[in-house]
Amino acid sequence: MPRRSLVLPALIAVVFFITKAALPAHAQVSGSPDAALESAVSAVTEAGLSVEQGDAVRSILEEAEREPGALWTAAGAIHAELGTTGTLAYAQALQANRIERRADRRSGRGMRGQRHSPRGPGRDADFVGPGLSDLDLTDEQQSQIAEIRSTYRQEMRALRDDAGRPSAETREAMRSLRTEMRSEIRAVLTDEQVQQIEERRSERRGQREVRRAESLEARNEVLKLNEEQKQKLDSLRSAHQQARAEMRGQRSSVDRRAHRTAGRAAIAEILDDDQEAIVTLHRALRGVMLGGDGRPRGPRGGGR
Repeated sequence: MPRRSLVLPALIAVVFFITKAALPAHAQVSGSPDAALESAVSAVTEAGLSVEQGDAVRSILEEAEREPGALWTAAGAIHAELGTTGTLAYAQALQANRIERRADRRSGRGMRGQRHSPRGPGRDADFVGPGLSDLDLTDEQQSQIAEIRSTYRQEMRALRDDAGRPSAETREAMRSLRTEMRSEIRAVLTDEQVQQIEERRSERRGQREVRRAESLEARNEVLKLNEEQKQKLDSLRSAHQQARAEMRGQRSSVDRRAHRTAGRAAIAEILDDDQEAIVTLHRALRGVMLGGDGRPRGPRGGGR
């Protein structure tokens, strides 16, 4: 039942729940699947739950790794085992672990000797990253691209060094530099090479749409959303996408936190207690199973 008034600014924050709903199972724990699984399981004890409940959680997570919409399926199954109170306690323990790991990373502890798999291809990767490796570049092209990269990396490094914690203006300046670098590298490529990149991008977009549809279907099934709830969430998603496009590059980290909080309040307005508990657990599991920062490793298009 509705419990909080709908906050309109929430419309630009619902990405954590809707816009990036799809995640291929193989990307969920890429880099260190055993460590991610053990971290998720260890939180059961910290939540004060039983050994039997911990065994059930482990079994669920191991099985969920191989399914489309895996984190939604896992969150629903764990909720069925733990109940609403246990689910929220477990989600809280997962979140506490995530905060502790993040603090360790920032202080330089706990991550030495560990390597994370790189994030999957984004807008820049095709023209400035590993996406160029299969284009059969000539020696001259490789030399030109290396020189372009070196020049722009020095400029971006100077921006980071001068700014300390980057401001919104600094981040925008770095985005502009990346755009310029991408344009210069593109000019070095032949028409056929550019076409290869565009075809690859198109294929990835299609794959992301399939994964997103599969994950949204899993979400709807797990939460048992009625038609009114689906329509409201779809409206939030559409409004979020529009607002996100309009405000890209203009928000500070404080703005993003505020909108994220408002977005969660807006979604909670639509859901009942059981549904919200599953959403809360899904969000916490994502933070552990996708890596310390909660962002997907491997192909982009993963989500919450």
